[in-house]
Amino acid sequence: MEAWKSVIQSRTQDEYYENWNTLQDSYGGRVPTLVQYVKEIWLDHWKNSLVHADIDRFLHFGTRTTSRVEGAHAVLKKYLQVSTGDLKLVFDKINLLLTGQHLQYDGDVARNRTITPHTARTALYTQLLGRISNYALGKLWDQRFQLTSPDPLLVCTGRFTQSMGLPCAHQIQERLRNNGVLTMEDIHPHWHFTPRLPLTVMPLILEPAVAAVRGRPATQEDHTYAHPLN
Repeated sequence: MEAWKSVIQSRTQDEYYENWNTLQDSYGGRVPTLVQYVKEIWLDHWKNSLVHADIDRFLHFGTRTTSRVEGAHAVLKKYLQVSTGDLKLVFDKINLLLTGQHLQYDGDVARNRTITPHTARTALYTQLLGRISNYALGKLWDQRFQLTSPDPLLVCTGRFTQSMGLPCAHQIQERLRNNGVLTMEDIHPHWHFTPRLPLTVMPLILEPAVAAVRGRPATQEDHTYAHPLN
């Protein structure tokens, strides 16, 4: 599994082929059917959707798996509780779920605005505090931490910025050399705390359309019927 994880987490194409060759050399002789299965069933068809070197060419903000969608589905099922509810019940349950999530989101944003991570209490982050999420600040700290290693940085691939919308270690290093700071323009709007815009969506339940019928227009008398006992 560690060898397979190394293949999946390869940062560049060269690193991918190196890790894949290592996996083949280590297990191709002992379990050739397993190596063949991994190659033919997964990598030959799904490499572009699995390996980080391919995935990180696109903006995904760290979401590489479907677990968040599956988690949201599980939460929704807990609110619905039954599979036989009518449309009104489903509407009310979903409305209750979304209301609760918005309240939780507002609370999380308020905490992020007031609580500053100790790793971000330097001049580099001055213009970002209270304006972007603490999660994004943590990712920036991870990139800056690479500068503390005595080893030089690896060649910049640009994949971190492409996939996360945040400055990479190379950009932070250049900013520090020039005695600069990170600005909001360096951060993708996805991570910004912005004023909540009014929510305008199409209603889930629409009024039925009035059918156009042929013939003489209906009058009030047309809808008056004699009682069957008269």
